[in-house]
Amino acid sequence: MEHIERTLDTFLLSQSSVIVIKGGWGVGKTFFWESYLSKRKRTNPITQTAYCYVSLFGKGSVEQVRSGILASAVRLVTDEEVERRLESALEKNDSVYGGLIKKYSASAETKARNLMPSINRWFGRVKEAPLINRISGLVDKTGYGFVEDYLICFDDIERKGKGLSIREFMGLVDELAKRKKCKVILIFNEQSFDDEADLKQFNSYREKIVDMELLYDPSPLANFNLVFGESDFGFLAAKKVVESFNIVNVRVIKKIKQVLDAHLNFFNAYDQKVSYEFCLHAAVLAWAHYSVGSHPSCYEIKKYMSGGSWINLLTLSSESNSEELKAFALSAGELELTGSIFDGPIINYLDCGYCDDDVIKDCITKLQHTVVRRRMSAEWDNAWNLYRNSFENDYENIAGVLRSALDEGIPESNYGDFLTAIDFLTEFGEDVDHWVDAFIEKNQEEIQAGGFGNSYDVKNLRLKSGLREIVGVQYVQTIDETVQRISNGGNWDAEDLEFLIKQTSEDFYQWMKSNPKNLNQKIRKGLFLFRNYKPVTDAQRLVVNKFLDAVVSALNKISLESPLNAKRIKDLYSI
Repeated sequence: MEHIERTLDTFLLSQSSVIVIKGGWGVGKTFFWESYLSKRKRTNPITQTAYCYVSLFGKGSVEQVRSGILASAVRLVTDEEVERRLESALEKNDSVYGGLIKKYSASAETKARNLMPSINRWFGRVKEAPLINRISGLVDKTGYGFVEDYLICFDDIERKGKGLSIREFMGLVDELAKRKKCKVILIFNEQSFDDEADLKQFNSYREKIVDMELLYDPSPLANFNLVFGESDFGFLAAKKVVESFNIVNVRVIKKIKQVLDAHLNFFNAYDQKVSYEFCLHAAVLAWAHYSVGSHPSCYEIKKYMSGGSWINLLTLSSESNSEELKAFALSAGELELTGSIFDGPIINYLDCGYCDDDVIKDCITKLQHTVVRRRMSAEWDNAWNLYRNSFENDYENIAGVLRSALDEGIPESNYGDFLTAIDFLTEFGEDVDHWVDAFIEKNQEEIQAGGFGNSYDVKNLRLKSGLREIVGVQYVQTIDETVQRISNGGNWDAEDLEFLIKQTSEDFYQWMKSNPKNLNQKIRKGLFLFRNYKPVTDAQRLVVNKFLDAVVSALNKISLESPLNAKRIKDLYSI
């Protein structure tokens, strides 16, 4: 809108007196003008004595318009300059009360004050007219006599009262511009005149009175930037909604901001994805609630968004649906909208005008938990990808993600991931007891119900013991159960080895003679799997060798029982 601002700058410095700012309904003509004026006053002082904003909404006479000028006047220059201009006006004034003024020779302010009793007798009452803050008590007609070199904005011309004719109003504008040297801004939407005769009459005076005309036709982004700053809560989400739904009505954009601001303090300590989801849905639903026109209501939008992927919205664009529904579907598709836990509380706020704090906080907590789990799950996958696809010394990167995931309880949703994490960290000498204890504490009911299966495959002894204690099972380990697990998966833990090395040659003999199922596999892939075990210390090597010697001793004992058994032991086990 820089080109419009430059035109307004030129207008204020030129000989032109009357300018029109026209545009569609709700596009923010007034908001733009006030924003421009505020910035202009800060950066480049305005030379007019005072500024007045007067809405013609409901005004039924020229006298009411004049009263509006006096009631809204705000000075633009210094006190000293105001006094100088007032004194000049008093000296030049030759109205019906001009003779009274000549009786006084004090300062301009004293003259104005001393003038009051006489004016009161002339007009029957006294009324404040804020020409400036230091002068008060002038009645309307007298005060209007001092209106000169003002900057005056008349808004809502098309919404004037029926008692005020366009001819009378334009006559007042002409008087202000030519006789009183005022700069006049007229703001209206020429498409909104209820009476065609009013528009026709306005156009008949347009050429004679109006010097310049501006069409304010902003883009959605331009109006958005008038309302939102980059640091405002929900800036990015609201911007996407405004652009996707082509929202140019500045009042609606301001309503969106009000809804977001009302919820700002709830989101101070939470993930940005949580606040973004809220802001996106709040902006869409606020648009539907406050906008005038053909579009789905916020209740219909909630129904359309609930359940399934945002891609489902594309089915709304079929030929069987209305044009407004198809338009909504396209915009919602751009935003990838789906149902949100926030939809209900947002609509409740729009209906009632207040937040249900407990409901909002509960929704935030639930979504925060979901967002954190999603983020940690992604980081979890990245960590294992790093482990599988790199030979860098990046243990700390991998372990850091695993620690964070365990802190957040993420792997609990996948029991296997939890076991993998604690086993990985344990293997590198890290203490995982506090994570194991937290897991047991949090999942007691599910453990009791058997939700995590048996504890046979659990390597961590603390976790295994905790699981067994909760389910109340007095676990009795046997040779057959142990070697069956080992032979099936080729995996064993310290508890398995500790159990096996405690067994004697006689124990193994009795087990072999009990004719268990898959005996050959259990011996070859279970017990003799430890032939490939590489102990770290000599002591461990001696213990494992002692256990294997006990197994061989049991087999030798069986080979002595018959020639057939001797052949079996020789052929099958090379003993």
